[in-house]
Amino acid sequence: MKRNDFATFLVYVLMFGIALGVGLLAIRPIMMEYSDKLPLHFVLLVVLSLLAGILINGILLEAGHLLGAKVGKYEVLSCVMFMIGVRKKEGKYHFGVYSYDGLTGETKVAPKDEEKSSLGVYAFLPIFFYLIEAIVLMVLNSYAAGQLKTHPEMAWLQVFSLTILAVGGMVFLYDIFPFRLDSMNDGYLFLLLSKNENKVAYNYYLNVEKAKFLGEPAPELRSFEAITDFTSYLNYFVIYDCVRKGDFDQANALLDRVINAEKGVSATAKNEASCFKLSLLLASSKTTVGKAYYADFTDEQKKYISDIGSVAALRAYLLISACVEESEGEANYALDKVEKVIAPLRKNEEVFFESEKALLQHDKDFVAKLHPSWDLYPLPWEAKKETAPEEGKEKEEPKEEAEDEE
Repeated sequence: MKRNDFATFLVYVLMFGIALGVGLLAIRPIMMEYSDKLPLHFVLLVVLSLLAGILINGILLEAGHLLGAKVGKYEVLSCVMFMIGVRKKEGKYHFGVYSYDGLTGETKVAPKDEEKSSLGVYAFLPIFFYLIEAIVLMVLNSYAAGQLKTHPEMAWLQVFSLTILAVGGMVFLYDIFPFRLDSMNDGYLFLLLSKNENKVAYNYYLNVEKAKFLGEPAPELRSFEAITDFTSYLNYFVIYDCVRKGDFDQANALLDRVINAEKGVSATAKNEASCFKLSLLLASSKTTVGKAYYADFTDEQKKYISDIGSVAALRAYLLISACVEESEGEANYALDKVEKVIAPLRKNEEVFFESEKALLQHDKDFVAKLHPSWDLYPLPWEAKKETAPEEGKEKEEPKEEAEDEE
């Protein structure tokens, strides 16, 4: 299980724990003692409280983002809550039903100035709003508890406030968890922007997303000197472009920035860059240089490749199998895992998917040329091409038989 997958699983477990804890330890005792005093059936009260909690906390979350965007000097591209919202198109906002990437909603923004716009308030205000909400709800709960001796029907206010508080706790736990979950949450954004090197880089990324969102030309490719995990991720856009143009020296220079970084970069980012560079060297006229480069790999780097957790690691595994170990079986072992490893890119990173697909095709063709006697497994898109003519042929056969009968 990858780290972000585990983080997502963990946060959902904690959210379930909040719901279970508040339900059993706080709301259930109130129901048992005052259910016959409530102004409406306790099941209906809980359902209405849940709906109110989801609505209130969803609004507070996106209201914080909207106000934070205004303060931080960002343009709002869309704001959607529970599939209802507005989106900007051709300079105007259009109200409608839209999909979104988030728990209760999503607000997309773009900087008015890449150097000066700041997302600090954007990420902080939703949390501040929840703290105010929590204080208000705890005051209401305390007030209702003090009225129970003379007005037992006030138990409804306790149930109402505790339920909304629990829902808010679940929503904002998801929002402030310091890892990227199913979507870009504020906790991950805080972690990302805690490094000054990422602030301008993230604004550039938002402008790239803006161009994609509005169907406009993408901004000019930009590489970053200061290396973090995030800036190294953005530099891959330039690296792929260099590879497409055949400028492998520039691509390797950008990869070396990550590999040689002394601090601020994770081992995973370094290993990924090393795999990429190794593949560029092995699948070219510099195969001998690539072999020498691989000979200096540490056990940790070799394990990263053998785990085949990314497309770059898979390509490195394939080329090592062909150029160093000369093992047909190991090469096919890597090819057999292509669909599984590249699937996340197809879903989340279209640019990376197309670039890695082209590199995979190039590397497989290189191996096939190097070892013409090997029976290599087809890549997923090659397999589809091979089956298409057969299907067409099967469809034509009945027609030929009919002509013979005539």
